[in-house]
Amino acid sequence: MSTRLALKIDVDTDRGTRLGVPNLLAELCAAEVPATFLFSLGPDQTGRAITARLPAGFPAEGRPAPASSSSTGVRTLLNGTLLPAPHIGRRNEAVIRQRA
Repeated sequence: MSTRLALKIDVDTDRGTRLGVPNLLAELCAAEVPATFLFSLGPDQTGRAITARLPAGFPAEGRPAPASSSSTGVRTLLNGTLLPAPHIGRRNEAVIRQRA
């Protein structure tokens, strides 16, 4: 009996859609690995999601860095807070429609 594997890849940020998906798709195609991509299509408000997880009254200078900050760009962490939230679906339509 052969083993089959299914990959479901969630893409939730503007940067991940714009930069990550084309690179990942190229790697998956080269390895002949099928995958399904699921995209968030609205505004990228990653910064709001991160700040919402901090305890109330936590001092700004003592806030811990999010666990994902090493792989998430600073601009992405500010989307929806200090920077306007880019609309993922409108801004990255060509990438989202790309097929292997």
